[in-house]
Amino acid sequence: MKLSDSLADHFRIDTAHKKALSRLNIETVSDLLYHLPARYEDISDVQSVGSLEKNQDTVVYGQLSGLKTRKAWKSKKPIAEGYVEDGSAKMKIMWFNQPYIAKMYTDGMYVKLAGKVSGSEGKLYLSNPEVEPLDSLPIDRHDSIFKDTGSGDDTLYPVYRETKGITSKWIYHTVLKCFEKKILETLIDPIPVEILKKYNLPELKTALVWIHSPKKAKDAESARKRFAF
Repeated sequence: MKLSDSLADHFRIDTAHKKALSRLNIETVSDLLYHLPARYEDISDVQSVGSLEKNQDTVVYGQLSGLKTRKAWKSKKPIAEGYVEDGSAKMKIMWFNQPYIAKMYTDGMYVKLAGKVSGSEGKLYLSNPEVEPLDSLPIDRHDSIFKDTGSGDDTLYPVYRETKGITSKWIYHTVLKCFEKKILETLIDPIPVEILKKYNLPELKTALVWIHSPKKAKDAESARKRFAF
């Protein structure tokens, strides 16, 4: 793999995908690597659905399914309900006295939910969570290229300039695949070592890793300083 290579030479990209990438001015490997994140989201407060326990206040990301309305068996009060799934598990969601919720959102929609876990063992559900619709699920902390370090610090995920058909998650994982193909080993840093040391800047390959998958906020800041130099 070389910086000048077309992404289509290394990844399966259909016509629609190519058009979407062109709207972002991305055609080559170099274009992708230098399509830098616009900002970062902190997912340190996010739990996986499979780890949730009763009475826990939680924030989860997942996909909705089974949305419907019904009436409570005894009180006859209206209930909107459905499920949220994040890959680790599937959990019921219930909104009491808010039947309209089931019509506001659709099955398959990606969302961020914030609420409290209620119910009993084996029958847990998320009660009256706040809902924030998403275009796609964020990059999970376990997707980080630092996942083998065991540091637990990698709770930032990059948010890129997107277009229809190209999500931040796709960009991130494609960048990661480029790293796995040893593209960083082919780079020649245009800034002399003496200058890097003088201004405390990371070398090019380190800066690219830090800007796309920072372990800590200070790594991202250091990388941004390097690319602004």
